[in-house]
Amino acid sequence: MTENLPSPRRFDPLAFDGVLWRRSLAYLIDLIFILLLMLPFGLLLFLGGIVTLGLLWAPLPFLGISLGLCYHTFLVGGAKASTWGQRLMGLGVATIEGQQPNMVQAFVQVLLFYATVAVATPLILLVGLFNAKGRLIHDMLSTLVVMKRG
Repeated sequence: MTENLPSPRRFDPLAFDGVLWRRSLAYLIDLIFILLLMLPFGLLLFLGGIVTLGLLWAPLPFLGISLGLCYHTFLVGGAKASTWGQRLMGLGVATIEGQQPNMVQAFVQVLLFYATVAVATPLILLVGLFNAKGRLIHDMLSTLVVMKRG
C-alpha cells in the first residue's frame, strides 16, 4: 500500500473530500514544474540544432508532451506515488486495491489523461462530480484512484 493512503476499497468520505479541486490545483503546479524542466531541455535542443544544422530542432514541438509523460509516469509510478504538485496538495495515487501503482499503470493513466483532455478539455472534471470518489475517466480506465494522504 502506498505511503499514508487509506485503502480506496473501503469508502472513507474524508479520503476523497475536496480531491477534485486539489487535483486541479496540483496539475497547475505540475505544469509549472514541467515548464521549468522544458527550459534546459529546450535550450539544449536549440543549441544542438545550431550545431547539427537544424537536425535537433525536430523534437522541439514534442518536448512538452514528452516531458509531461515522463514527469507523471516516473513520479506516480515511483516510490512516493504522486507528482510534486500532488504532494504539495496532500494527494497520492493508488490502485483500487490500495497498492502503489507501477510504471505501466502510471503511464497508462497519464496517456489516457492527455487523450481525454485533447478530446474533452476541462469537461473531464465533470465526471468527477458525479461519482463519490471524484474519479475521472482516465482513473477509471487505468484502475487508479487519487485520494488525500492520511
